[in-house]
Amino acid sequence: MFIAKRIEEVIYPYAVADIEQPDTMSDLNNIQMIPGVTPEFAPVPIDNFFIGAFGTSMFMGATSQDDQVVIPVGHLLTSAMGGIPDAFGGAGQSSLFGGLGTGGSISVEISGPDL
Repeated sequence: MFIAKRIEEVIYPYAVADIEQPDTMSDLNNIQMIPGVTPEFAPVPIDNFFIGAFGTSMFMGATSQDDQVVIPVGHLLTSAMGGIPDAFGGAGQSSLFGGLGTGGSISVEISGPDL
């Protein structure tokens, strides 16, 4: 539980911010996965997030309030995980038509007596 609480402390301020109310975003830090190495993004409020655990593994997910700006959310999740000693984690955007890291292809099968 301690690890999830530490991750939540990083993510929570972005989850209570509201893109429709700019004053709720004024205290948010810019988002950078690795300071001095990766690009720095303006704060993006999070619509929903979750943290789950089983055995010795954890997983989490989040959605952006701005559906056109999602990469910074992955950077925020990765940096939150990176703050946990002796832990490794990374976040990425999942494909609409597949799992994490899969191509965005669609297979369509059509059958019938007279196409």
